[in-house]
This record gives sequence, structure tokens and C-alpha cells, in this order.
Amino acid sequence: MEIANRLTDVSGVVGVCLGGSRARGTHRPDSDFDLGLYYRPPLDTATLRLLAAELTGGSVEVTEPGGWGTWVDGGAWLTVDGHRVDWIYRDLDRVHRIWQECQAGHYEVGTQAGHPLGVYSHAYVGEVALARILADPSGELRGLQQETHSYPKPLREALIAHAQWEVPFTLSIARKGMAGGDAFYIAGSLFRAVGLLVQALHAHAGCWVLNEKGAVQAAGELPAAPLDFAARAHGLFSVPGTAPNALAAALDAADGLAPRYADSWRPDGNQGAAVPLWLVSGTAGFVRRSSSACQYHSKDREPTAQLACGGCGLSGGDHAWAVRRGAARTWMRSPCLPNRLRISTGWSPAADGCGG
Repeated sequence: MEIANRLTDVSGVVGVCLGGSRARGTHRPDSDFDLGLYYRPPLDTATLRLLAAELTGGSVEVTEPGGWGTWVDGGAWLTVDGHRVDWIYRDLDRVHRIWQECQAGHYEVGTQAGHPLGVYSHAYVGEVALARILADPSGELRGLQQETHSYPKPLREALIAHAQWEVPFTLSIARKGMAGGDAFYIAGSLFRAVGLLVQALHAHAGCWVLNEKGAVQAAGELPAAPLDFAARAHGLFSVPGTAPNALAAALDAADGLAPRYADSWRPDGNQGAAVPLWLVSGTAGFVRRSSSACQYHSKDREPTAQLACGGCGLSGGDHAWAVRRGAARTWMRSPCLPNRLRISTGWSPAADGCGG
């Protein structure tokens, strides 16, 4: 608290927040103290350098704003009384602007060293929402934090909608790398797909996600997460070798993970809450939903595929399924499920009105 108060005496610093694991109460004994320095230019970095030297007893590199990149901005790494203390700059006017964009359903993703998925702009807002405010002489940070406790519905809808189209697209295009054993390209595609799903799952729950570290595990603990989401997602990155069949198996597993919740989230709310459909057993296939029926198309001849309907909670023979065996697919109907749900994007259905 003393350091925070002294920081707000520096010209340009508006307030100081404790962030990271220590603010959330998930820290280890050796975790850093991440101090967010919310400022308005010009920031008196010369005075910051003097304060850093006084606190550490030696010379400390304190950057100018932007010294660490467009999104991380800048700051300093200190060791104070044996504890690692990070100063991290945040331009407060930029945070306000991003908050306004979030409320309109807009966000951007910036390239930044140390962030392989990229920095999502709404992370700036999440930092304020989840922070512990240490010094805020004007009360501006507390006012902003109170606003950001409510996750904006337009941002939620935007992140979910983006995952709905890009995840299947990314996984579909990644299959072009199988024949050549391009594990590098496929691994990158898997990472991106999982990252998009993590963002969408947090958005669905109205929870802020700040970066990639621990994000998969956190997503797996959210209410709408599929069973064993974290373990299954992490398992995608243990592909043995570059054989096409091994790469195909990893993509099949990703296909099976993603659509079980991403396509069932309907943020528009036109027909009430989303109604998920779970594949209990049988081969992965394709589901098309209309206003009155759900059709399950198996990619091979699987007349006994078991499905559990999220509309009524019943499965297989307990449900009013209409089943028709076709030349290359099994067709199943449920009266509970409106609109469209994809179980797997790994198979491109043919005729009979089944779009890919």
C-alpha cells in the first residue's frame, strides 16, 4: 500500500491496482506482485526511476510508455525486500475507450511477445474488473471497476459468434496439412481453435479472461464447459509424430470437442435458451436443426447411435426419435430442438439438404 501511495504522487499516475493471481487469491508464495500503474500522459518516468532505485537499492530499468510493446505497454521489474514486484503501465484513457467498444460488441486482437494467441483488447477491461484497487485518489478507478462488473451482452455475443464460424473453419483448413505431415501448421491451428473456444466459453459465462496462462483449466471449470474440457483440450497437443493418421486423429478430437457447446450457444435469444445435443455413443456426424426437427446424419451406417436431447433430457429409445436409414447415413429427428447444431465438422455431408 505504501508503494502504491508513493506511485500516485508521481506526475501522470492516476491510480494503482494489484492484479494477477494475488488479486484473485490464487497466488503461490513465490508469485509476483503485479502493480498496474494507470496513467495519463505525460508520465514522469524520470521520477519513477528514482523511486525504483530507492525501493530496490540499485539501478532499475524503467521503460517509457510503449517500451514493452503496443499492448503490454511498459513498466519495470523490481525486487523489493526479496519479493518480485512488477510495474505495468496502463493508459487509462485507452482503457476507457476499449470499455466503450466492448459495450458496443467490438474488440481487437493485437500481436504481442509472450502472448501466442494475441492480446484481446477486452483484457484491459477485465484487469480493472478483477483488480484490487490500492490507490485511487480521484475515485476514477473505483467508478470504472463498478461499471465493468457487468459483462456486456454485445461483447458476449460477438465472441461467441466469432468462435462459431472460425473454429470449424480453422479445423477444416488444417486438414490440408495432414498428407504432408505438417504438424507445425496443424498444431498452430489446434492452438488457435482452443483459444477461440476458451474466449467464447468465458464470454458465455460472463467471465473476463486476461491471457492464455491457465485459461484452458479455468474454462473447464465454467458451468457450460463440456465434460473433461481441459483434459481433452490439453490432450490435443500430444500428437505422436507427423503421420497423417495421427494428425487426423487430433483434428477429429478437436472437432468433437468444439461443436458440442460452441454451436449450441445462441446469443440472439430469439427462441429462448440454447438447447444442446450430446453425442453419447456412435460415430460423429452432422446435425441439422429446423424449427420442428433435428436430423442426425452419421458419416457411416450407424443405426444405433445414442443421442441425448438437451430439450427434454431423454436419450435414444426414450425419446421420440424418427430414424431412417439411408444409403450412407442414419437420419434421426427430435421435436425439441430448433435451429442448427453441428456435432462434428470432420465430415462433409452430401445431398438430401445437408449443408457443410
